Amino acid sequence: MMGVVSEKRLRAAVRKSKGLIQVHGRNCKTTTEQLMAWFKADTPYEDGTLDDIIDNQYLIVHELVEIEEVLRMGLRINKRTIIDNLEKVDEAHLEATKMELRVAAHEGDFNHIRSRLRDIEMWISDPAVTPPQRREYARLLAAAKKTAHLRPSQSRPRTPVR
Repeated sequence: MMGVVSEKRLRAAVRKSKGLIQVHGRNCKTTTEQLMAWFKADTPYEDGTLDDIIDNQYLIVHELVEIEEVLRMGLRINKRTIIDNLEKVDEAHLEATKMELRVAAHEGDFNHIRSRLRDIEMWISDPAVTPPQRREYARLLAAAKKTAHLRPSQSRPRTPVR
């Protein structure tokens, strides 16, 4: 879902998030226009809007990497991309979650990591997730729990979104 966030604000968030991704050795080519198109796509999940994630750099990182992975798979972004390609999109989602958590850990935002633990648990039990993806999410959950609970708390807002 798109929301009403200004394009200028979105471009600034995309630029900042791409910088965070680049620190981790990935040159993300996803554009602001592609991100806007992605949020117009139909989805079977209760996704948030750009307004919901604009202030959370880790969720912007997640979306940018997810889109880039989908494009690498040869898919085009349109209204039915997600609905028609759930398994591939779930694979992209898994890779995006890995980068999101890596960036959050690097930035020292362990509250964000803790805030995503329940989401990862939910994805593990999602019947649409393949067994290999489920195993990978379980490994990711174990690593995220270890990271999140070994670090001191820091206050950051949580924005629930898939």
